[in-house]
Amino acid sequence: MNISRILGTIDKQLYFLGLRSLAGLTLPNFLGIGFPKAGTTWLYENLRKHPDVYMSHPKELNYFTKGYAEPLSSYAEKFREGAGKVCGEISPGYAYLPCNRLSEVKRIVPNAKLILMLRNPIEQQWSHAVHDLAYCQGRPIESVPAEEWRARFEKSAIYQSGGMSRIVDRWTSAFGQEQVLIGFYEDVSQQPMELLKRVFRHIGVTTDLDWDTLPYAAVILPPAKPEFRDEDQGRGVVASNHVNSSALMPAHCHELLMEMYEADLRELQRRFGERVSPWLQF
Repeated sequence: MNISRILGTIDKQLYFLGLRSLAGLTLPNFLGIGFPKAGTTWLYENLRKHPDVYMSHPKELNYFTKGYAEPLSSYAEKFREGAGKVCGEISPGYAYLPCNRLSEVKRIVPNAKLILMLRNPIEQQWSHAVHDLAYCQGRPIESVPAEEWRARFEKSAIYQSGGMSRIVDRWTSAFGQEQVLIGFYEDVSQQPMELLKRVFRHIGVTTDLDWDTLPYAAVILPPAKPEFRDEDQGRGVVASNHVNSSALMPAHCHELLMEMYEADLRELQRRFGERVSPWLQF
């Protein structure tokens, strides 16, 4: 353990032991905790347009993953300008936090509302792999060898965590089901206003606002392709001509992903019913 990690651990323990007060810190009222490629950039862009909401900049602070060695005060500083508003951040990597870290998140922000966006894991895994192996590298999807797809799928954090259903279990067990709003990726395109209203009610802000100021009907993606490399990496880009990459998935990738996630899909269907039944027919 390096010095910064030791100091970060001591810093948190002082709060946990009551030797420092969390009351003096401006901490988030809500967290977007996942999943990547499930509409979180679209959600961020709409939330930051709400007059009663303050969103972190950049979108993904990743404090509870990559930045946890830093003092808690440095995290709180990211929300200082939002004092008086409902503050939040969206870091999709939080979905994979282990149980011991979840218990510490609960101690730091015990009343935080959580937003977890679900997407068919086969689509999600393909989209995430396309982002990493093709778009970010500026190469065509069809040029990526089959072994690279397999290696990327097998090292996926979702797969290594036991699937989406187990991740949902960990968060709802740590915070309680009433604090976790489950959103569905399909609603981003099929009923975006209704989805946002659910989110707004969940985090405690009004749904009575000028909806024309929100880009709820737009397709918003994180900047990944070469033409977007000069964009602000903390924000999304409006992609008017976006084509869902799932239409380009080779049969061998689909077969492999179905084999990997069939049990997870059936557990999600048991839990969420008709909302996710089409995922098994994808």
